[in-house]
Amino acid sequence: MKKINLVIMLTVVFLFNFLVINVYSQDKPKMTPEERAKKITTELQTVLNLSDEQYNQAYTAYYNHFTKVKELRNSGDDADKKGKIKSYRKDLRTEMKSILTDEQAEKLKSYLKEKKANRKEKKKNKVR
Repeated sequence: MKKINLVIMLTVVFLFNFLVINVYSQDKPKMTPEERAKKITTELQTVLNLSDEQYNQAYTAYYNHFTKVKELRNSGDDADKKGKIKSYRKDLRTEMKSILTDEQAEKLKSYLKEKKANRKEKKKNKVR
């Protein structure tokens, strides 16, 4: 009788753990290039005080970037994806520098460094 109770208890614990892990491991829905571009340019508009023209140019630059990255990730071509994405990022940074004033470009640089540090800190403090 004790063995049956032990087996039942272990089964229940195992199933409970399995369910909890499944709930926490579900991925967030992927954002579309339009949503990602809108989110970032809205943040940048607040942080950098973008004019309407700069906002539209930045939105277009980010939209094009995210569209190219999505197409690359969806393609079956695995050869040098990281290198291509790195190249796309470099192109985006160059385009953003041409859109922003020097002061705004410096603010953007420090803002992105701060966000990167926050992501690293969040990842470090993440409970496993």
